[in-house]
Amino acid sequence: ELVFGTDYSHKLDDRQSIVLNFDYYPRADDFAQYRVRARAAYEYVLDPETGMILRLGAQDRYDSNPGPGAKRNDLTYFATWGMKF
Repeated sequence: ELVFGTDYSHKLDDRQSIVLNFDYYPRADDFAQYRVRARAAYEYVLDPETGMILRLGAQDRYDSNPGPGAKRNDLTYFATWGMKF
């Protein structure tokens, strides 16, 4: 399996930003079979001194061949609390 991806972020102001991630995972021997992960999030800095952040967003996962009984597409939402350093 190979991986190709990109990350993008745009600062709206000192505390707010938009974060986008995209990853493509093709099979090395068959590019017709692949997985994709795409994320979009809004990030807010809760405390600039400690680097505490709140991130709200959505993630879409797609598998071209998920196996019997599995869905190809899975959309999830998330809220994370973390620290940047």
